[in-house]
Amino acid sequence: MIGLILSILWLSPLRFSQFTIRVKQTHMSGVINGEEVAFVRFFSLEFINTELYSYVMSLSFLVVALISPLLSGIADYTGSKKKFLKFFCYLGSVSCGMLYFFDPNHLELSMLFALLASIGFWGSLVFYNAYLPEIAEPRFA
Repeated sequence: MIGLILSILWLSPLRFSQFTIRVKQTHMSGVINGEEVAFVRFFSLEFINTELYSYVMSLSFLVVALISPLLSGIADYTGSKKKFLKFFCYLGSVSCGMLYFFDPNHLELSMLFALLASIGFWGSLVFYNAYLPEIAEPRFA
């Protein structure tokens, strides 16, 4: 268990920075196929290129904020914090890996992976922090 927590501690910031950099490089720059664009189409709606990324990240924070209290209660009651931690870790890792295929011409799928990677990262931190009282010395808990 300690090994899992240490690997998450080491990988989470790395994974988060990796997908943030990947999305910002291709999407936030506003360059598609060598041409500068100020607007992007997303589900037949037009957004400013930097605005879309902010909306997707805000949605991910909202999802995590809404599901965290419920899932944390279930995890504490059933003693399955590790299962939830693994799920969110794998969700974030796989979604981050799928960002390799980020395509500005198919933003719907690309932003879905960015959304899931963010949910996986922040959701895993919720359950990572739930372990702190169990592994910290009593004077620090």
